[in-house]
Formats: sequence, C-alpha cells, structure tokens
Amino acid sequence: MSRELSRLRVLFRLLVHDGLLASDPTQGLRVALEAPVLLVLSPAQVSRLLAEASRELPARRSLAVRAAIASRNRLVLELLYALGLRASELCGLRAVDVDLAEGYVRFARVKGGKAAELPLPTSVVPWVERYLLDGRPRLAGDESLAAGRLLLTERGRPLTPNHLGRILDRVAARAGVRAYPHALRRSVASHLVQGGATLPAVQHLLGHRSLNTTQRYVRLGLVDLRAAVEVLEG
Repeated sequence: MSRELSRLRVLFRLLVHDGLLASDPTQGLRVALEAPVLLVLSPAQVSRLLAEASRELPARRSLAVRAAIASRNRLVLELLYALGLRASELCGLRAVDVDLAEGYVRFARVKGGKAAELPLPTSVVPWVERYLLDGRPRLAGDESLAAGRLLLTERGRPLTPNHLGRILDRVAARAGVRAYPHALRRSVASHLVQGGATLPAVQHLLGHRSLNTTQRYVRLGLVDLRAAVEVLEG
C-alpha cells in the first residue's frame, strides 16, 4: 500500500507542476498500519509440541543425558503453556520456587517486579517431579554454575531466553508447527477463554495490569472460534 501511495504522490506532483491540478490531493495522507497477525496455536498443535518435546534424539551424548534433556524440554513446554509465563520469567525460576507440596510456583513478574504465585496444574506435576528427581541432577554437574535455577543447559548453566528460543525452534520444526515462547502465552489465554474462563482470571494468570491487554491476547482465538462455528453451521 505504501508503494502505491508513493507512486500516486509522484503522479500528482507532476500534474501540479504542469498546472493541470491546483493542489496535490495526496498531501497529508498516511498509510494505515495493518495490525500484525498474532500467532495462536490450536490445542492439537500444542499437543504435538508437547509430545515432540518428550522425544529423545540420538546424539553424541549418553542415554542418561539425552533423557535429562528430553525431560527438561518437556517441562519447558509444559510450564510455558500451563502458566503462560514470559520467557524471562520461566528462565528465572529457581528450583526452590516450585512448591510441589502446596502445588504452587512462586516467582517475580518481569514487568513491575511484583511477586506472583500461580497454581501448578496437576497434569504438570509429574513432569516437574521427573525432572527434579533425575533430569536436573544429571544436567547440574556443578551446582555453583547452576546458581539454583530450575532449568539448565546441557552444560549445567542457567537456561537463558535465547537458549529457550532455540529449544522451541527445534521442537517446533520437528513437530511441523510454527511456534515461539510468546505464542504459547497467547495460546493458553485464548484456550482458557474459549473453555469458559473469565477475562479477569486470565488477566491474573498472565500478570497483565490492564484488562484491555488481556482482551487483545484472546481476540484472535475468539475469531478462530467463530469461524469454526460458522463452518459447523454450514
């Protein structure tokens, strides 16, 4: 659209210059920016990602380390989707932040730095237990390098958002799904609303200050839902 407007401006300027027009009608016109299409995954796509994250891949590592990496990758995807965490919030989790006895995860929000406490879904608990029991100890090696963080790299260091992005890129490529950390955050918001959750409840889960922000997160999912209903109606 901006290219077409530029061409029109050139044309009208020539017409004004030649005295064929009194003024350029394109002056002051601006191209309206199109709203970006925000990626929201379907529940089936999320399931494919989770299943692929659990798969152990052949590599130049021992079987035990490969199992530990698969355990970590599955937990990464489970927590991103179940809790709607931002990448930096997930990477900042310490092992002590996960309270399995009470079923809660405690952490500091990236925006505002406020302490947050979210319930840990029962479906995620076994993946946390498996990782803490066997996966993390095999990755930790030197605990001083791990700095108490929950999620670790293959070298035993704290996982960073860049590491997280690469993990999800690889898992998504194998699953044949386009995905990135923030897409999972938007996806869980949309799926919760479609399942009957209230916007204030989703707002609390995501840590949004404004309900308007939460509404923007779920809008695409609702549009997709309406399209599905219309297909069913024929």
